[in-house]
Formats: sequence, structure tokens, C-alpha cells
Amino acid sequence: MTSAFQQQRGAPQRRWLIAFVVLPAAIAWALLYWIGSSPSGRFFRHDDLANSQAVLPLVLVGWVVMIAAMMLPTTAPLLAVFRKVVSSRPEQHRLVGLVIAGYGVVWTMVGSFAILLDDVLHAIFSPPAPGDVSWLMVTVLAGAGIYQFTPLKKRCLTSCRSPFVFVSRHWHGGNANWEAFLLGVAHGWYCVGCCWTLMMVMFALGMGNFGWMVAIAAVMAVEKNVAKAAWLGHLIGVVLLGSAVWVAFG
Repeated sequence: MTSAFQQQRGAPQRRWLIAFVVLPAAIAWALLYWIGSSPSGRFFRHDDLANSQAVLPLVLVGWVVMIAAMMLPTTAPLLAVFRKVVSSRPEQHRLVGLVIAGYGVVWTMVGSFAILLDDVLHAIFSPPAPGDVSWLMVTVLAGAGIYQFTPLKKRCLTSCRSPFVFVSRHWHGGNANWEAFLLGVAHGWYCVGCCWTLMMVMFALGMGNFGWMVAIAAVMAVEKNVAKAAWLGHLIGVVLLGSAVWVAFG
């Protein structure tokens, strides 16, 4: 009897998780695979961006798809807590959608800035000749490695790993729609604080590189949501710093 009741309660939980997280992420991963294996994939490789300014809006679309694939699944714990909090409301699904929308707006803004900055850097610096060191890549790798050890990174990870505390702090149930959206925005900025350097590494490697996207997405998901994996952040930092040295002198 109890088991049947738990199964009935768990069914809606699985349905909303599939509808709001699993299905959109799966579609995004399928699109990323298609982009990476199609001729259009060259527009998403960092080395070709200098010659593809005419399709920068397309690159932004690719960034949004990449965020849906890589970052949306990492929000599942927070979304699960939030849905339980608003489960008695008839508009609960809209509220969950607004949280996701706020989260997506933040990452879209970050992507727009990254694409424009990359365009400016390409205009200022000539691409390295074959065999020369890409000091821009060295800077990205070294900066990402150092950031792994900073207090800001630790603070953002602590917030993301405590979804119940986060929801309690940002949700009061007043203007429900606006609060849900702002909760998503707030979580988005903390998530950016956790992952922005790794996403910049991903951007530098090229959004069309499916293998790197899968690997970095898995690392970010574990680092962001598993408190016992604090050692992973330090390991990532060491690997990134080592990669910077290897690119510079290897």
C-alpha cells in the first residue's frame, strides 16, 4: 500500500523532470552532435570564428543550445526543491518554467558578451602562425586554473550545492511569477560564478567539439552538485594550469 502510494507520488515528479530537464537537454545534445558532424560545425570552432563574423548570431544560437545541453541538467536539484515548494500552486509548471527562463537569460547574456569579446580579440590579435604559441589560449587555460582555487569559486559552489537554502532565501511567494524569474536569474549568476571559466575553455576549444562538451559537462555537473567532490575542483585547477604550461612550452 505504502509502496503504491509512493509510486503514485513519484510519477508526477518523474514527468516534470522529463518535461523540463531531460527532454530539452536530450534534444540539445542531439542538436550539438548534428552541428558538430555537419558542415555548419566549422562556424562553432574557435579557430574559424575570425572568418565567420557574418554568422555571429548563429554562434549565439549554438551557445544557447550548448547551455541547454550542458548546464540545464545541473539545475535539476534546485528545480526539484523549487517544484516541491510550489507543488500546491495551480501554476506550478509555469513557475518552474520561469525559473529556467531566468537562468537561461543570464547564460545568454554571458554568451553574448563572450562572443563579442572574442570578436574584438580576433580583430586586435592576429591568429598565431602554424607552430607558434597561442598565448590567448594559454591565458584562458591559466586563468581558468587559477580561478578554481579562489574564494569566489568556493562561495558560488557552496550556494549551488545547497538548493533548499537557496530557494528559501530567494522565494517568498509574493509576486510569484516575478520571484520565480528572479530566482532563476540569481541561480544563473551563481552558476556562472561556478562554471564561467570552464565554459570559456569550452568556448576556446570550440562549441562544435562534441567530445570536449560531454567531458566538461560531466565535470561541471559533479563539481557543482556533489559537496564531497571538493577535491575535483582542485584537480581541475591543476590540470588546467598544467595544460597552460604544456601549450606554452610543450
